[in-house]
Amino acid sequence: MRRTMRIRVTQSGGREGAEERELVSLDTDRLHAQAAGRVRGRLAAEGFFSLPAHPTGGAGGPRYRIVVEEGGDRHTVTFEDDGSPAAASLKALVEALAEEAGAQARTLDHAG
Repeated sequence: MRRTMRIRVTQSGGREGAEERELVSLDTDRLHAQAAGRVRGRLAAEGFFSLPAHPTGGAGGPRYRIVVEEGGDRHTVTFEDDGSPAAASLKALVEALAEEAGAQARTLDHAG
């Protein structure tokens, strides 16, 4: 049995005084098995747990923080959307996670 994975993505910056806001909040226990598998697969394909804490340089663009907790382990990656290939790949990961979170929210809305 797989352990629960909790994922949170926040964004800040990009504009003067822009505050941090939550973009994604996911719990794999609340996802259908297929969706949870997609999330795990996407993180694995990105090599998320091997990424450094700050894989991109700062360019004053939007800053994203991805926090993944599984069991007692926690890994955080913070990156700026600086136009680099690394940032583009991580931004695609954020978009994929947001899509799964949106599907989770729609499922929960219909269940209640």
